[in-house]
Amino acid sequence: MTMNHKDALRIERPPIEVGRSYTFYSTMQEEYVPEKECRMRTYTGKLVQVLAHSNADYANEEGYEPMYRVLAHNGFEFDAYEGELNGWFCDTGQYFWPDATWGPEHDDFALSNEKSN
Repeated sequence: MTMNHKDALRIERPPIEVGRSYTFYSTMQEEYVPEKECRMRTYTGKLVQVLAHSNADYANEEGYEPMYRVLAHNGFEFDAYEGELNGWFCDTGQYFWPDATWGPEHDDFALSNEKSN
């Protein structure tokens, strides 16, 4: 079951700690990346280890969202939003699965993007 934004905001989320592992939920489809192991969505629902705070914090209307350099089990490194690690995007159902379906219902609305690349 997914939450609305108001309910998700009520959850106290502890800060992300370097060295710890977190379950990752990708907000990026990355249909344009030909190597599947290089698509962040490949790691949705899997543990990644936080290596460091990234220099690439994401600016948005509320200020910024911290980003972290993470390591997947196969050695692939990438930057992840705080919300991709602390459960926010999982709770609100805003993430891509490895097969490019969306959210807990595996909605296929974005699969047309896959076919065009």
